[in-house]
Amino acid sequence: NIYVYNWDASTFSKYEVADDLSLNQVGSFSFVDRGITPYFSPAVIYSSRKAFVFDVTNGKLLEWNPETMTITSESNFDILPGYVNNFYNYHAVYGDRIIFPIHDAPFDDGFINPQRAVALFDVNSGSMQYIKDERVHSSYQFVMNDDGMAYFTSTRDDIFLRDFGVEENKQIDNYGTLIRFDVNTGQFDPDFEIALSDVLDGEVSHIYPLNNNELIIGVTQLPYDPETNADNFFFLQRTKLVKFNINTLEVTEYTEIGEHVADYSNANYTRVDGDLIYQASSFSELDFNGFTSNIWRVSENGATKLFDVSIGGLQFVERVR
Repeated sequence: NIYVYNWDASTFSKYEVADDLSLNQVGSFSFVDRGITPYFSPAVIYSSRKAFVFDVTNGKLLEWNPETMTITSESNFDILPGYVNNFYNYHAVYGDRIIFPIHDAPFDDGFINPQRAVALFDVNSGSMQYIKDERVHSSYQFVMNDDGMAYFTSTRDDIFLRDFGVEENKQIDNYGTLIRFDVNTGQFDPDFEIALSDVLDGEVSHIYPLNNNELIIGVTQLPYDPETNADNFFFLQRTKLVKFNINTLEVTEYTEIGEHVADYSNANYTRVDGDLIYQASSFSELDFNGFTSNIWRVSENGATKLFDVSIGGLQFVERVR
């Protein structure tokens, strides 16, 4: 089945996939009067009979049954003081725990919270725990590996806010620092800290999972002038992909997708069957002229182009059959 989360209408719809890949709606429910802020409230389908909508901004939780498409319970939990607590739909499930990066929605006021924070939900107990780390500022993009290790660093949004946000952002000195969170213990690893700026020849645009020992990192190559390029900051970034070994710190260029790509979307990857599914965008010029976007399957054995797409994101891609 496919479940469609309509943020604007505060509804979920359930579809069956026919043999010809057409969709037939077989159920829906609304939570429009439940006090949930839908746009910033992640939906997590944990199992065939257990799913959640988390509103960490307001401390509200809805549990619902994907099989019957009914709300089964509502509850409240504490919010994290000092944070706006908006984190779009970024999350990862590991065993009986769900991890969310806390994001301050800084584009509203140009402010970056100088502390990293994550929310960790225990499915069995129904408890929400918050863990903070001062080594990396708040941001919502992260990488979750199969061994329960989650990796956090700054991304292109943070670089934008450093240069175009409030003056306090320029005082933050941990841009490009990579830290690790262990979902098994519910703690950040105090002994793991890598200054990516010391080993890369550019600033980090995004990080992507390859395996438990290696990351794919998008390294911004195209410099920009804050006085003239502010409106085109995200679209003018030409990115080089590299493979980074978190144990040896070895960096090797990753050219199987192309020499340069453009990280258009924050949600340009997901994982299916353990492989990285990556959306590589490119421009024939430094604007939208000649824009193309391709979906690639990336594994330890190499990269395979799957199909072409229009502009968009890959955050919610899953296997249907």
